[in-house]
Amino acid sequence: NASSMARRPSIVTWAEEDEENGSYRGEIIPADGVNLNRAGLRIESMQTYAIVSSIVTGSSIGLFGVMQMNHGEDEEVTVPTKIVEGVFVFSQALSLISSVYTTFIFTLMALYYSTSLGLGGDECFQAFDDDTKNMRRRAFKSFVASMVTIMISFLACIF
Repeated sequence: NASSMARRPSIVTWAEEDEENGSYRGEIIPADGVNLNRAGLRIESMQTYAIVSSIVTGSSIGLFGVMQMNHGEDEEVTVPTKIVEGVFVFSQALSLISSVYTTFIFTLMALYYSTSLGLGGDECFQAFDDDTKNMRRRAFKSFVASMVTIMISFLACIF
């Protein structure tokens, strides 16, 4: 039905020169190609993950400065203290590595998503989204790991 196709919602994604009258017209792509509202929400959420991960990175670095693991020569270090210090260092290292990884991945993803939408490449956007699904999944798992390990290291710091 041609009349229903003409009334179908659409978005203007890029402009090209109209040869007949020298003006520009938008190339129309159906709205069901890329939902710009949902894509914008996805980009914002990736930026939020990146910001929270960068805060965790800074907190991890700050906790290293707070924790005092230097003991005097005449001070006896108990086994539980050594274990807690080992847990602290290990969890801090994991938290730092995973939060830096998460920050980089989600920052770059948001940048590339925005670029593909800004250039009007709905096909590129969809292909990039499909190709990076596993990378986003790993980055989210890394985000969760950084949150858990920062809590463990904070508890070890209190001990």
